[in-house]
Amino acid sequence: MWDLRVRSPFFCPFCLFPRTCRTLWVNHNYNATRELLGDLTQRIYYGKTVLVVNEESIAHLKAEGRDGFVADYIALKDNDVARWDNDTWRGEFVQHVQDTARRYDGHLFIVSGGPIGKVLVNKLWEANCRNKYIDFGSAVDPLFRNKVTRAYHQAGHHHAQQVDPPYYVYDGKMRELEIDT
Repeated sequence: MWDLRVRSPFFCPFCLFPRTCRTLWVNHNYNATRELLGDLTQRIYYGKTVLVVNEESIAHLKAEGRDGFVADYIALKDNDVARWDNDTWRGEFVQHVQDTARRYDGHLFIVSGGPIGKVLVNKLWEANCRNKYIDFGSAVDPLFRNKVTRAYHQAGHHHAQQVDPPYYVYDGKMRELEIDT
């Protein structure tokens, strides 16, 4: 069973200092992430999930008939990062993203948007704080795109065993948190 006690979207639950949880879903944690995604999409938020993901993921889920858990989509293109500098496009896109967030209450938004994913989560939250927003990044690729895009997706690869970065705890003295495998 997965167990992630994230107290805030801006603080890692294992870290002493504020930081983003950019490695929380990957590497050694990926198997737990797959389990978490299954629970979230197939049980807890079934029919109440909005995907903010690559067009390829959306097309693949629809083609296989595996999109029953999805309430809505916000399609991202591979070149959205390059288009981000276009003020007109960015303004219209952010408006669309925020309008989508306002249409739902109590839904889960799964984001996988590369560098703009973090910005999109912020804009979604600004529009409606009653939803949940999680940027899973590339961790969704094998599940939604049926594509291995990172080494940690492969169980035998050393990145799949890597705990990165090391987490530190303070229990009277600073020490590295040891994770049993």
